[in-house]
Amino acid sequence: MNMVVVLAIDLAPGWIERVRAGFADRAVVLPASGAAAVELARTTPITMVVASFEALTTQRLLDYQQVLAAAEGAVTICVAPADARSRIRSDELFSPDYWIDTEASAGEASDVLSAALNRVSAVYPAPSSVVNAPVPAYTYSAAPTGIAPVVTDRPSVGSAEYEGMQRLLSALSRGTDLDGLLAAFVDCAADIVRCAGYCLLWRDTDNGALTVRCAHGLPREVTEHARLSDSNALIRWYHRNSRILTRAELAASHGNPEVAALLQEFDILRGSVAVPLMIGSRLRGLLMLGDKIVGTPYAYSELETLFTAADHVGRRADSLQAQRQTSVGAHSIADSVANMPMGLVTMDADGRIGVCNAYAARALGMEIEDIVGRDLRCLPSPLGDHLHATYTSPQSALDGVKVTLHNRGVLLRVSTSVVTGPDGRPAGSLMLLEDVTEPIARAARSRQQRRLDTLSHVIGRIAHNIRTPLTAIKTYAELMEHAGPGDGLDGFWKETVSPELERLEQLIGELVQVVEQPEPEYRPVRLEQIVEQAISDIFPPGEDPGGMPELSVAAGVPEIVADPGPTHDAVSYLLRFLRDVDGSRVNVAIDRQETPEGPSVSLTLTGNLNGSHVDIEQVLDPIFALQQPDGDLGPAISRQLIDRQGATLQAGAADGKLRFEVLFPITVPEAVTSAGRQLDG
Repeated sequence: MNMVVVLAIDLAPGWIERVRAGFADRAVVLPASGAAAVELARTTPITMVVASFEALTTQRLLDYQQVLAAAEGAVTICVAPADARSRIRSDELFSPDYWIDTEASAGEASDVLSAALNRVSAVYPAPSSVVNAPVPAYTYSAAPTGIAPVVTDRPSVGSAEYEGMQRLLSALSRGTDLDGLLAAFVDCAADIVRCAGYCLLWRDTDNGALTVRCAHGLPREVTEHARLSDSNALIRWYHRNSRILTRAELAASHGNPEVAALLQEFDILRGSVAVPLMIGSRLRGLLMLGDKIVGTPYAYSELETLFTAADHVGRRADSLQAQRQTSVGAHSIADSVANMPMGLVTMDADGRIGVCNAYAARALGMEIEDIVGRDLRCLPSPLGDHLHATYTSPQSALDGVKVTLHNRGVLLRVSTSVVTGPDGRPAGSLMLLEDVTEPIARAARSRQQRRLDTLSHVIGRIAHNIRTPLTAIKTYAELMEHAGPGDGLDGFWKETVSPELERLEQLIGELVQVVEQPEPEYRPVRLEQIVEQAISDIFPPGEDPGGMPELSVAAGVPEIVADPGPTHDAVSYLLRFLRDVDGSRVNVAIDRQETPEGPSVSLTLTGNLNGSHVDIEQVLDPIFALQQPDGDLGPAISRQLIDRQGATLQAGAADGKLRFEVLFPITVPEAVTSAGRQLDG
């Protein structure tokens, strides 16, 4: 059977392999999608189309319809899921010859492909059965009408063809732009054949229509509006041919609809000869030459010269296009490198600097011309060493390493990598530089300012708390100077001065505990006894019994190893904080708990929030507490006291409750005696 050409549209790689395996060496499978599939269908004799419709989109359906129109008579197979098949059938979008479900097994798919291949064999019989069939393509006879059969000599020196070709070759060697090249080709072609008119159509984009680029002897309306698209007869003919086409050749054929369409387009463009300009295998331009000035037919030698000239022009146009693309790419890369928000320096294999952008030159305090092309030793130390080390040993590449240029006092963040050549071997190295001197200095200034702000708040808080009791004492002293018996100064001292002095004493005591905490003195203690004493201190007997904390102790709670004094202080601070948040009853529970670190005794203190907002992280932050006018250092001190003993304090707020949980180890943790020193550090 004939070789089957299969157009595989939008097939996943796995399905492409299935199709190839199903046909083995009996078919050529051409994977494509979208416009590329349409182009293949127009330019290649497709005998089978296998299309995937896992996604039904308007563009995909339009492309498929164009493929079917171009590959008329091809056997069609649609690979689609059940829902897509249902929609295609219900909407009557198209009717393929065969369906394959996307979930079909390899055997089921192979059966469908075999059936389709048998159908192709029936539609396209073997060459032996059509050996006497007429050849459908256009061909020249020995002496086609309108072409002089006698003139077959090659252009002689001094002839119009020879001189025109020489001028064109000269233009080809000098021309550096496409417009000049095409203009030279049209002028030389018109001079060679001495035609009365001509028209050059050119495709500006890969898939665009051919429009008139230059013309002579055509009506202005035709020049402005004439266009040839893929639906026109001339373009369809050149999808499968790449030679010169003449009116005389077409006039010799009768009764063929395609010939009639071709002749009509020749008439519109007033052409007698169509000369294709091919770039690769694609038609990029078409030169339509009119009748000769004296009305004589075109000679073989003239047509051959025109085709040779067009071939040279096509090759040169392809080269110019590649040069333009390369130039655009190179300019884009150079512009990107020049405007990078960081420095770039590259070293070639010979140890010289290949590229240095403006950022890098500024960071190094040098000029670009003093760096590029010079030995890498021109770079400030140790940058050159890093470049060379990366080239000789790629594993020594840097990644965001800070490097100081002591001669300039500049701090750079440096990354290096090796550059490999086409053979995969190191061909150089590159370095990315970022000047972080100012950002780091800015961050340092910001940190310093934050420290100053914090210190100002803390000093202000302390000054405020000291000034109030001092003012009360000063007022009391002034009153004492003029006091008489029964002036009630005792009450003023008790109600005004004494509370302020107590607050001052508490603040100073808390500040001392923040910065001075002695090493714990461990011994076995009963936690419930410490908690009971703390409750008694914070909630003295005689106060409202309804506000007394409720203490529950689980059975079998063992002793803990702790320092009784700091533990008492820590529990007292937490009880006081919970009391002051809302004033409602505080619940206290002691229980034994198993943790990944071993058995522990847990102390849980819970109080109500009643709408109050508490940020746990801020509550446990001594700096934040010092900055607040009514801040309480107690929880922060508690955490320090607890951490210092190898215990842990956890806090949380949820469902209107504020909860502190302290876990005390039953035995002394390893290296706990050094914990305090580590915290101090």
